[in-house]
Amino acid sequence: MSIVAMKKMSIIAHSSEESRLMKVFLKAGCVEISATNLTEITSYPNLKQRREEMDLKLMKVSFALSFLKETLNRQRILEKKNKEKDQDEKKDLLKVSFKRENKLVSLEEYEDIAKDEIELFSYISEIEHINASMIDIKSEKARNLALIDQLSPYIDTEIKFSEIKDTKNVVFFFGHIPVARAEGLITKLKDKAFINIYPGEKYQALFISSHRDSESEIRSILSENEFSKCGFNFESTARQKISEINANNLSLDARKDSLWAEGIHLLSVANRMKLLYDYYLIEIAKIECLSKSPGTKRIFIMEGWVPADRSEEIRRDVSEKCKRTEIFFRDPLETENPPTLTSNGSFVKPFTGITDNFGKPNYRERDPNLFVALFYFLIFGIMMGDAGYGLLITIACFVMVKVLKPVKDSGKMLLMFGICGISTIIWGIAFGSWFGIEPTKSFLRYLTWFNPMNEPLLLFVLSLGVGMLQIGTGFALKGVAEIKAGKVLLGILNNFSWVVIFIGLFCLFPNAMTFLGALRLDPIPTWFSVAGQVGTYISLAGFGMLVFGGVVGKKNPLKMITGAFGKVYGSINVISDILSYSRLFGLGLTTGVIGYAINILGTIIVDIFFKGLWIGWLVAVPILLVGHTFNLAINLLGAYVHNSRLQYVEFFGRFYEGSGHAFIPLGSKTKYSYLDN
Repeated sequence: MSIVAMKKMSIIAHSSEESRLMKVFLKAGCVEISATNLTEITSYPNLKQRREEMDLKLMKVSFALSFLKETLNRQRILEKKNKEKDQDEKKDLLKVSFKRENKLVSLEEYEDIAKDEIELFSYISEIEHINASMIDIKSEKARNLALIDQLSPYIDTEIKFSEIKDTKNVVFFFGHIPVARAEGLITKLKDKAFINIYPGEKYQALFISSHRDSESEIRSILSENEFSKCGFNFESTARQKISEINANNLSLDARKDSLWAEGIHLLSVANRMKLLYDYYLIEIAKIECLSKSPGTKRIFIMEGWVPADRSEEIRRDVSEKCKRTEIFFRDPLETENPPTLTSNGSFVKPFTGITDNFGKPNYRERDPNLFVALFYFLIFGIMMGDAGYGLLITIACFVMVKVLKPVKDSGKMLLMFGICGISTIIWGIAFGSWFGIEPTKSFLRYLTWFNPMNEPLLLFVLSLGVGMLQIGTGFALKGVAEIKAGKVLLGILNNFSWVVIFIGLFCLFPNAMTFLGALRLDPIPTWFSVAGQVGTYISLAGFGMLVFGGVVGKKNPLKMITGAFGKVYGSINVISDILSYSRLFGLGLTTGVIGYAINILGTIIVDIFFKGLWIGWLVAVPILLVGHTFNLAINLLGAYVHNSRLQYVEFFGRFYEGSGHAFIPLGSKTKYSYLDN
């Protein structure tokens, strides 16, 4: 349960060894290449064109996969909507997944898929053609819909657009105006022209005829009333033209459906394209490694990081397969910042994702994962606090792990929730809660510590106690780190002072719980009083250490006073952090209360509405299932979020920086599969 020791790898190799070296590193899965400094006679290789070509290929494959994913989603929606029963071949195509697959792929399989590059790119060309056709269809439909919108004011006119022509003595005005302007326009033109009005929602079409002598006056009036002249010259009426456009749109839709059908058949190559995509990612990673490695025309120099326990394996493989290569290993220098790789046991490893979400530990920093795992496990159970829910979580998660058999670290989250389910069972038994039911008549009642709904104050005190324990651990870890760094006095006075204070407060807990009514003992044990006195003295000693820590190193009396006051005032933040653990009380009580309320609702349905008849259970059971499922889901989410928050803010805030960078070996950055190494 520590940070893995790293070795700095240095390689001098002939240029012909590039591909063989990359293959060795990819298969090993434990080499991270870092940038190598230039020397007088070396230069970085110009791989820009090679990288651009690979990026272009990757982009094309990415586009094809995005199109196929959209095709699949559309077809699945249609299947649900139409409830069609498809042929077996089509059903198999619809089972394609665009998520990362839970399988290992050998390097040879990636290299084999690259041999099919020409074939797969012919499919990509088909997809590009289909997509271009769909874009054309979409553009044409957009133009058609815009034209229908422009023709809509004239839909009730029975005049063909092309037939509207002025004569020698008569002029015609055909167009539309806003509905609000129509009445005023009619009033102004009623003695000057013949007007036909065609009603509409927003615009009204007008057909106006007048003697040519009145043309200029009518034009002026029309302009004042926002008249828009019709610019169409179709050999049909507006209604006929709209019908023609709608028929065209239907044919476009049919054409689009046929294109989608072509896309569905191309789903058969989706899995191969996913492998090709990951192959390009690996090739790009290789190019990045080589671009960091300067050299001459004949040789190149490469550096990287390898876990110390794998260095001899890498040395042996390189020596066997790359005869024109020299490899060296050394320990990291103090000025270097190696990548961080943690090694943890089966209990701690699933919880490393919680720490990684905050930040990787620095190579020279303490690995916090053991403490995160212990406290996350403890707190999760208190927050859920129901043994029935814990059983469901544990069984579901471990069965999924057994069935799915997740490769590499892809199943860490499932394992973490499965382990936390065990904590939930333990605390659920202690709280006497089984799906919100208290076991008052079974042997389980003898395992119950207390019921939070009956003794909420005891749960509140327990929550604060857990907070003091975790924050105290954070102070202790920070103190140890400062002592190791040579800051012995600061480590003891600034950090271990709080550890001493918390120890004293723990001694005061029995008296405090008795005073608050969380414990009701008669008579009160005599050791309570002794523990209280000892706790008082220990707490005062810790407080004295804290105040003295603000004085140490200051010669000016005023600075001594302000330093001491600063330490005392800063204790407000610690108290605030401890109170943050009251969320354990809130969430733990919520789970039980909601579960209890759901059970009461089921009882009311059976006993009151159905007078205790068995048929009442037919109604009550679905309600109980839905209610408890909701309670489990919402509190599971709450426990995950709030538990993580306590680790990040209250716990990590005391000692952890998370300033390291993760160890990323060559070949680990794939999207749809996992490289088998």
